[in-house]
Amino acid sequence: MINLFVNTWDNEAIYTQFFKWMRKHIYDEYSSVQHLQLVKEVALGPESQVLTMNKYCVNGLKFQTEEVSSNKKTNNSGIYIQGDVDGSGQTIEYYDAIHEIIKVRYSGWPKKKIVLFRCEWFGPSHRGTKVDHQHNIIEVKHTRKYKSYDSFIIGQNVKQVYYAPYPLSRDKDD
Repeated sequence: MINLFVNTWDNEAIYTQFFKWMRKHIYDEYSSVQHLQLVKEVALGPESQVLTMNKYCVNGLKFQTEEVSSNKKTNNSGIYIQGDVDGSGQTIEYYDAIHEIIKVRYSGWPKKKIVLFRCEWFGPSHRGTKVDHQHNIIEVKHTRKYKSYDSFIIGQNVKQVYYAPYPLSRDKDD
């Protein structure tokens, strides 16, 4: 269904028109997805109120916002996710810390919810990271930010990482 939309609309319309298009497509009497109740309920959109949290447990891991983790001895705000494959066949990797945790609920029975982490990604791999294969360390360039607005990620899809200052870094501001 997503590919059908992407092939029909340009990149800018994806952010502004997707839910309107999805609702129309799902409730079209000739649609192949019209009988899927879950898809119909999601197409109606989320409930009007969301719940914000500063910590959340998923996949056996405890995640916290960067603000909460900054005052603790343990840091549970660093996340990593693999993205698409670029033109050279390399998987693009994204890194950041969680800025906000949001629980979105959908109506219907049973109640459905999705937890989103809001991030401001560092520059993706090949541009904002450097891998030291010998020591299995990934150096993230903190001053380089990803410019696209892809701030939200489903909490279940992330992996937890820990950020530490790189001891041999030549650039003291990074």
